[in-house]
Amino acid sequence: MNGYFNGIFDTTGENHLEGQNIKPFVDVLYSTVELLATAQLLIVPDPKYTKKQTHASTQIKYSGFTKLGNFKPEYATTLNKLSGLRDQARYLKGDLYISEGDCRKYLEIVEDMLKYTEKIIT
Repeated sequence: MNGYFNGIFDTTGENHLEGQNIKPFVDVLYSTVELLATAQLLIVPDPKYTKKQTHASTQIKYSGFTKLGNFKPEYATTLNKLSGLRDQARYLKGDLYISEGDCRKYLEIVEDMLKYTEKIIT
């Protein structure tokens, strides 16, 4: 991986997973997948979305574009799953239940999403 996301994720996300710091890993991975989804969505002219994005608007818009066949379904699924875990990971609201195997699966999906995003925006 290279570029902006590489610097953030490689130095934060993967280190947390290796150190079994699952909550920071999930939080950073969620932020990464949401930024990648936003980058993909900003390619399509939409003044309302361009002016103001929210977590919810990004999820809804990205899921809609995915249903139309514009993006891989696993990208939207990962965004939605990690969004659902965000409160437990970031704000420590309740217990966080996610296996290391799922963490690695989501990491692979986000790495693929990064490659795809770099391809379409450059």
